[in-house]
Amino acid sequence: MTFLYFMVQLRKERSLNFKFVICDFHDETVTECPSEEVDATVQLIKDALAMTNEELGGEIALSGEPEICDVVAEFKIEGYKSPQ
Repeated sequence: MTFLYFMVQLRKERSLNFKFVICDFHDETVTECPSEEVDATVQLIKDALAMTNEELGGEIALSGEPEICDVVAEFKIEGYKSPQ
């Protein structure tokens, strides 16, 4: 929940318009954002992860790379290709 807290705080500070689609489900958080905010949202996720690690101060850091897709099915259904 610390990670989600930092995401919400940074979203407000940076005036981004992403929405949570799935919050913290099996170690993943899915967001939806306007295409012009993809890079800023990816950076926000990385920053929130770093802030969470700093706050928790654990010996094993949380890690992960944001992934970008047009529809969630691209990640959830093996072999799915988004219609262009």
